[in-house]
Amino acid sequence: MNLNNVAAMPITMREHFTGALFPGKDIAMNKIYKLIWSKKKEAWVAVSEKVAAGWFRRPIVVGALSIAVLLATGGTAKAIDPNALPTGGQVVAGQANIAQSGNAMTVNQQTDKMIANWNTFNIGQNASVAFQQPGASSVALNRILDQNPSQIYGRLSANGQVFLLNPAGVYFGPTAQVDVGGLVASSLSLSNENFLAGKYHFENTGIAGAVSNMGQIRTADGGYVAFLSPRITNEGTITAPGGTVTLAAGDKVSLDFTGDRLVNFTVDQGAIDALIENRGLVKADGGLVKMNAKAADELIQAVVNNEGIIEA
Repeated sequence: MNLNNVAAMPITMREHFTGALFPGKDIAMNKIYKLIWSKKKEAWVAVSEKVAAGWFRRPIVVGALSIAVLLATGGTAKAIDPNALPTGGQVVAGQANIAQSGNAMTVNQQTDKMIANWNTFNIGQNASVAFQQPGASSVALNRILDQNPSQIYGRLSANGQVFLLNPAGVYFGPTAQVDVGGLVASSLSLSNENFLAGKYHFENTGIAGAVSNMGQIRTADGGYVAFLSPRITNEGTITAPGGTVTLAAGDKVSLDFTGDRLVNFTVDQGAIDALIENRGLVKADGGLVKMNAKAADELIQAVVNNEGIIEA
């Protein structure tokens, strides 16, 4: 695969195990590989996780830390109180009650779909936010009206699905513990009408910060994690057993939740300096891991850089 043609590069590990990148390897061996760009071969190469990252090097060097990417893309990261909780929550569609006790917040959702607007959505290291939903198929869209990125350092849990939409960006810190049925973290916008109609069309409406993870994100069996933003980095752990991990970098992205518990997506419009970087662990045993970065035009190069570990 020539770099000049890498406008979009999906990584579907199921396909890789059938021979695209792992010829002669049996999936039953349960080997763990890194996908590293070979400048010499101009191709993605599967190597043992024990191989030093410098053995192959993609010819473009990207940022070292997720927080650096967050700051570089217009977000203003600042220290938050270890007991910080989301503020100004107002339910604008569906039914839910928001209750707070000390540094713990509970959102009791009564309808399958719910939309809440928040002034801020930060969770301090000692704080927790729990969504109690009717079932695994229930979805809570949280629209964050903050000029600063949301910072998650504490615990976020849900028995269903949670959308976090903040145009300034979303940052999961090193102490973040996320345990949900499904998660969408995005700096792209989704209209209330489309959400309620089940049309998940996300787009950049003028400001779109980075989505970054340095914490621990886990879904229930068959769940999903979707990061949608022009710039995405993972230096933590993302685990979706039997489900889907989707990292899509662009200005317009459409999600399709299929009946087989998998998530399909298309990047409908690219972004300037579209970036996906994985330096951590992305794990979807029995499922799929997909990465796609699309540039704004053919003259600008998108980057999908993996120096971490992908298991699927």
